[in-house]
Amino acid sequence: MKRVKIVLLSLVVCAMLCMTHNAYAALPNQTDLIRIHTSTMDYTITNTTTIDQIIQKFGEPKITTDSCFGGHAYTFYTDNNYSNYLYIETLAGDNGIISFGTVTPGYEVYNSGYDEAYPYQANWPLCGLVFNNGTESKVKGGIYYNWNKYINRNANATIELFKSTYYSNPSYYQRCISEHAVAMYNAICAANGYTCNIEFNEEIHYINEQMMQNGSHILNYANSLGKQPYRTVIGTRWEFNDLSSSNNYYLLSPGIYANLYYTEPLNNRDMPERFKYGVFDYDINTGRASAYVVGDNIFTIWDSVSLTATEQARLNSARQYYSNALSLFNSNSGSIYKNQPVSNVAESLYAGELKANMKNAIIAYYNAIRAGQGLSIVTANATAFTQAQAMAVLQSYRWHEEGLQITHSPAKPDGVSTEFYRTAIGYGQVSLAENIAMSNNLEPSTYAMMKYIKQFMDDSSETPFRLGHRTSLLIPSNSNIGYGIARSIGVMEIGHDQTNAQGIEMVAWPSANGVTLLETLDNNYFRWSAKFYQNYKVTENTNVEVRCIQTGETWNWDTTQTGNGYRYYKRVISGESELINMVIFGDETLVPQPGFVYEITIKNLTNTNTNKTANYSYRAVFDRILLTI
Repeated sequence: MKRVKIVLLSLVVCAMLCMTHNAYAALPNQTDLIRIHTSTMDYTITNTTTIDQIIQKFGEPKITTDSCFGGHAYTFYTDNNYSNYLYIETLAGDNGIISFGTVTPGYEVYNSGYDEAYPYQANWPLCGLVFNNGTESKVKGGIYYNWNKYINRNANATIELFKSTYYSNPSYYQRCISEHAVAMYNAICAANGYTCNIEFNEEIHYINEQMMQNGSHILNYANSLGKQPYRTVIGTRWEFNDLSSSNNYYLLSPGIYANLYYTEPLNNRDMPERFKYGVFDYDINTGRASAYVVGDNIFTIWDSVSLTATEQARLNSARQYYSNALSLFNSNSGSIYKNQPVSNVAESLYAGELKANMKNAIIAYYNAIRAGQGLSIVTANATAFTQAQAMAVLQSYRWHEEGLQITHSPAKPDGVSTEFYRTAIGYGQVSLAENIAMSNNLEPSTYAMMKYIKQFMDDSSETPFRLGHRTSLLIPSNSNIGYGIARSIGVMEIGHDQTNAQGIEMVAWPSANGVTLLETLDNNYFRWSAKFYQNYKVTENTNVEVRCIQTGETWNWDTTQTGNGYRYYKRVISGESELINMVIFGDETLVPQPGFVYEITIKNLTNTNTNKTANYSYRAVFDRILLTI
């Protein structure tokens, strides 16, 4: 297997500063460009400083490339922690410094400096690109330009030099900028107290450039082949990067990418080890500058693992139900309702009704999840559909019109008829399990209907974290359902038949000895769970091991970790009867790919038949509705 490595990078919120033609730094002398002032260095670079003089002070440059200004671009720093970081660009023949920058704490430039108030002004191509930490509006670094070295003292001529050089070989000069951006990003991380040693990989850069020439890029590649675990987006900038328009833009520089550090999701933490390489690209046609972080397995093609007969049967069944659901959803035109609900006036609340094909679609979609588990499939319950639709309307009214929180036992709002209220709460009906989801960003649609099921299964928004919605959908005895949706509220009502639960020891998500379709996941990173219904009991000593058969990677959980971080483990021993006897575990590096098979071992359980310590092992298979290529 051939593995190609890619450079890692994080995003930063950047802020721009337009420098006047006589102002570049926080120094009293306008001939001084920048001062690096730290515990190990106090050096001022002036308009006449040469590269040789800088080398005498900083040592040999760590990176040297060609510059779009005709000379060279240099990256300096004095130790492995990126101390005294300095970026320099020169004109042809190294005949003068045209651009300079740093992210080193304590630096000074004319009328500005590190940790001073962020001095935003209008944008212009040769403005300084000043990095803003976003929260305090403090300067955290910048790229600046030396007006004393403009070509013929002419800003437009200097800009045209940069543009004509860049366009003479965009892939090559993007490669030069990207290599410096990697080092600058690492230096920003170090300045903020975090570890990041991402690298630049030339082969990966040119692979991405080739993809871009074909209308794609490495992110699309990763997404299309289920490689999400090996990539993440640092950030994208659409503004200020247009090299072809008039004056409302900034020149490409390492800072365009590196200053995105202050943007989630990768800031304020050490870089995850699974990411090694940063990939930076610029789309000439759209003016989009993007930064990605990828792992060294981004191009690895893993060997397939043979499925058991049971796993293959469950995969086939799940695919069939999911395919049926999509066909029904896609066949719909216009509204999803047979009768439109009314949820904005208390006296006029009206449940409405979903179209028959929409009811059948959501049942098939839910059955795709249960079929992959080997659980009994569910059928339609007309009463449950009526109740779910009325409850969705009632909750929508309470949320949107009265500002009340979602609850499974809502009080009757003033003005709402008793008949409607009783329908919504299932008064006098057989008790049904109920799940409710809410999203202010969703309007009733086929997408929203599926999205709410995904949210139930993901269940990451619960506080405290208990997986009540997921557990409810995976109860073995589930036999029939109803579903309703109104504005931003989705409701599922679930009926039971205890004969469906006979012989089932445990249920897990992802599926135990079955298949989980990646299309049914709301997020690539989620908390895994395993709940025992009979024969085994979770104890204070229970721990978990997961091994990926393809890669050989292993994850272990043996200490409770219940924060909102990137690793989670919880033993559920006491509490609500429906939710106990369960382990919940997750790690941000445990992100499935299509065709991957995992072996999960729950250790140090108690066998309730023998009262002895026992382990329980099962496999979890991930795939798509389409055959894995």
